[in-house]
Amino acid sequence: MPGNKMSNSSETQIIINDLKMKTESLLMAPESVNEKDLEYWTVNFQGWILNPFIEHIQESIASLNYTDYLLKKLQNWMEEINLFIDEDLKKVASPRNYPHQKSYLIALTSALTSIAKEISKFLEQEQDQEDYDPGNTSLTRDETALLILYLQEQKVIFPNNLISDSRLSEAFETLTGYRKEQIRKVISGERRLFKNEISTKERNYRKLQSILSEIIGQIDKDLESFN
Repeated sequence: MPGNKMSNSSETQIIINDLKMKTESLLMAPESVNEKDLEYWTVNFQGWILNPFIEHIQESIASLNYTDYLLKKLQNWMEEINLFIDEDLKKVASPRNYPHQKSYLIALTSALTSIAKEISKFLEQEQDQEDYDPGNTSLTRDETALLILYLQEQKVIFPNNLISDSRLSEAFETLTGYRKEQIRKVISGERRLFKNEISTKERNYRKLQSILSEIIGQIDKDLESFN
């Protein structure tokens, strides 16, 4: 495992700061800086600029580990946007742009609020991985995550370049009862490259090995009917 691996808080800070800078140039400047050169008052601004940007924000934050630090960064960001709307927007925006910029910033804070609520709910419901058992599977959450990676490596299920971690997690939520947010956080990021980012406990690997051995044993028995 690399010794210079970026910490969760450092990665979070870099991504949030980058998103804030893009927001300032895209939505908080006198003239919006965007690849289509659309102004705030144009008809297509929301569909072509704002909505894709909000989706980009959602995807970027979803790639991070849900932590108290991330939640605090989002809350601070929302406070900064609301303060800008209340105290500075009228000074920056032209009369023609003002109502549009205000509505776009409100839409952004609404999206950020939804993300923050999701993170807050995840943190509140997060339980010790060994203690949490939905009762629908003989594997713990970590063991389930390891199984997912092994299945993808062996091309039993779609690899992550063909199916997103979010969709994959939704499927395994249905199959196991573990919440999709829990599964996605365990299999995302560097955990895809280093399984010991998921677990360094030998018993988790042994448990998975035992389950697969039992499956192989049952297949051997079923094959006897062909002899």
